[in-house]
Amino acid sequence: MDNSKIPEIVRTFSRYDHKSFLKFLKSPWFNNDPQLVAVYSAFMETADTGLITRQQLYKQVVAKKYNDKHMRYLLSSLTRSLENFLACKMFFSDQTLLAQIRLRSLAARDAEKAYDYEYGLLLKKTNEKNNGDASWFLQRFLNAYQHFNYTYRKSKRKNIIRFDEMLLELDRFYIAKKLQLFAEIANARNVLATDYQMHLTEEIKKLAVHADFKDIPVIAIYYHVLMTLTGAEPDQEAHFRSLRQLLSAHGNIFPVAELNDLYQYVRNFCIKKINLGEDAYRQVLFEIYKEILSNRKLLRHDYLSQWEFKNITTLGLRLGHNKWVQSFIRKYSYFLRPAERRNAMIYNTANWHFHNRDFSTTLRLFQKVEFTDVYYQLDTRSIQLKTYYELGEEEMIYSHAAAFKAFLSRNKLIAPYQRTNYKNLVNMVLRLIRAGTDRPKLKKLEALLAATPQVADASWVRSKVEELL
Repeated sequence: MDNSKIPEIVRTFSRYDHKSFLKFLKSPWFNNDPQLVAVYSAFMETADTGLITRQQLYKQVVAKKYNDKHMRYLLSSLTRSLENFLACKMFFSDQTLLAQIRLRSLAARDAEKAYDYEYGLLLKKTNEKNNGDASWFLQRFLNAYQHFNYTYRKSKRKNIIRFDEMLLELDRFYIAKKLQLFAEIANARNVLATDYQMHLTEEIKKLAVHADFKDIPVIAIYYHVLMTLTGAEPDQEAHFRSLRQLLSAHGNIFPVAELNDLYQYVRNFCIKKINLGEDAYRQVLFEIYKEILSNRKLLRHDYLSQWEFKNITTLGLRLGHNKWVQSFIRKYSYFLRPAERRNAMIYNTANWHFHNRDFSTTLRLFQKVEFTDVYYQLDTRSIQLKTYYELGEEEMIYSHAAAFKAFLSRNKLIAPYQRTNYKNLVNMVLRLIRAGTDRPKLKKLEALLAATPQVADASWVRSKVEELL
């Protein structure tokens, strides 16, 4: 159906959503036009194919003679009903918001006993934990503000909430949220060539370490995130260590999506350090991955990315944690998307065999890898090249190196820095072959390797040079 929002919305519906929406439409409280039920039902009969037109739909359920104005009205009403249905679903799923609206409605009708009981429940719920994320402090302020307005209007002066406590909740929310947004902006600046206005940055940072706020976990965490992203060296590393400790102790206060973002900041810091040649951060990053994997809240909210799965495997193998990686591949493959699981299992198992020097199994398994993504191809080709070197297959090395270089030059999907990394790897392996056991040539290669910042798996090349010297 052309130019309609309806197909876009219903495409997201489950079978249960469809049944629930029909009940919603049939309720006179939400809809007083019975034709909408017929329009929706007829539309859903052809929703999979999308072949029905407005004219056909109108003639099928309304009248033989098409009335465009009436049809537009029906579609507009159906669209609004769909949007109201989704809003109601979200509203009733947010118990905190629902409780707030109940409280406001009782206050508006001056239902004092019901109000007092509802307010007591809401207060108990928000006081169940000592601290929460930024939205928790906003919730506490809104509760206090609502109660202040009600009690002030009722002239219950003895029950009026203290102004300072109410304002303190607002301050806590504002500082925490401002720090969170500063962190997101600082992170975006590292990725996008865009500048953003950040007002009151220094003032907020000073408040974050003030005695009234510095011990609040959400404020402390985002303060250290911001300072990790923007602070001067070596202070960044001190903030990074504090951030890790705080996340480990208080990560449970955050919704899972926000906690994932926080761990992404931590991982990105490690990756940045590794890219600068600070290899000690490989072990730090590995420990962070283990911490994430042990957190069921993080792990079970979504599928594990096949690229994170590969990154964890590769990192563990390069650090020599081969037994742990073998267990990881077997245990955590079930957290991968079913469509990606087989390929990820084959690739990472092959990589494990390579690091355990079972080179024949490595090559055999790589024949089964489906190149669904250019980065699978890059990593598979690079490990195959290293495997031929380990086996001493010079003819295969030259043949594979030529094909690899052609692939790197031809494929436009490869990022320039990745193309450079892998081309340098190929060149280093060819130099290794040509150097043989010639010590002067190996020394030159060692110096070249030290002077070349971009080499894929430079540590492996370095280890091969060291073996021959």
